[in-house]
Amino acid sequence: MPTVTQQGDVSIFCPNVDEKTIDSAVAAEIDVHVFHLAGQAEPPWIVIDMRNVVFLGSAFLEVLLAAWKRLKERRGRLAICGLTPLCAEVFRVTKLDTLWELYPDRDTAVAALAQPAPAA
Repeated sequence: MPTVTQQGDVSIFCPNVDEKTIDSAVAAEIDVHVFHLAGQAEPPWIVIDMRNVVFLGSAFLEVLLAAWKRLKERRGRLAICGLTPLCAEVFRVTKLDTLWELYPDRDTAVAALAQPAPAA
């Protein structure tokens, strides 16, 4: 079951997947939680903590895109942290690393979101 915690003004979403894999079935379970958070977090700053995920499928990327679009409407920000090398490669190959801020760990991501957004 995913968890949401607060660290200062930033909401932290952890998928908490048992098999360390986010396939299409798991992505469907997570979707409602992430989308709801993107619409309710105040301020709309969210870190997705991926430190316990070793594989993710394209369905999860779709979940993140939908949440990001919702956050963007609210002038929010989305950061991803704790990516394994394989997951980081997925973000690089899909060019999603150009949309979202990627950080090595939760504390770095939270500190970055607490600062003004970088100029686009």
